[in-house]
Amino acid sequence: ALSAWTETAAAPKAAAHCEIVIAFLVPASLSSLRPAERRPLGAHPPAPKAESLYGTLQALRDASMKAPMSLPPTVRFAPSPTGRIHIGNARTALRNWLFALRAGGSFILRFDDTDAERSRDEYARSIAEDLAWLGVSPHRVERQSLRPDAYAAAVEKLKAMGRLYPAYETAEELDRRRKRQRCAACRRSMIAPR
Repeated sequence: ALSAWTETAAAPKAAAHCEIVIAFLVPASLSSLRPAERRPLGAHPPAPKAESLYGTLQALRDASMKAPMSLPPTVRFAPSPTGRIHIGNARTALRNWLFALRAGGSFILRFDDTDAERSRDEYARSIAEDLAWLGVSPHRVERQSLRPDAYAAAVEKLKAMGRLYPAYETAEELDRRRKRQRCAACRRSMIAPR
């Protein structure tokens, strides 16, 4: 997916998105996460080692915080209206909304309502009401179910580029493949399969 983004005119936007993700995922002091390197309060953290993963992530985080964003960010919260939101959903929505406000960007509430059997309008209304109660006011509200023409156009564009190909596996074959992959991963990590 990233290679498709970098080949378009949206490359600066994708780069800005990468900077945002790095800034949120990497805490300010990674060395405090490693018990072997705990330091007294107020002590300066040691300079990160370039060859270590922690040092690389720290350097990326520092560089991303200094680099100016070329475009205001657009962030989204994409709940599936198949039930009410929980605290994890609320945290994600609140964090994205606050980030958009701080960075001068926009926040989209995008209902992922493509599961026609389980998606309900009352759940979508409940989610919007819960976000309003939290003070989160989206700049725009979208529904995936209202965009089939946009998806059809994207499919045709990918076909024309030679990047889309048919899959011939049945649902049962795909399910068996997923189960085999989960079992293999469980054996590698010595965790019992679900």
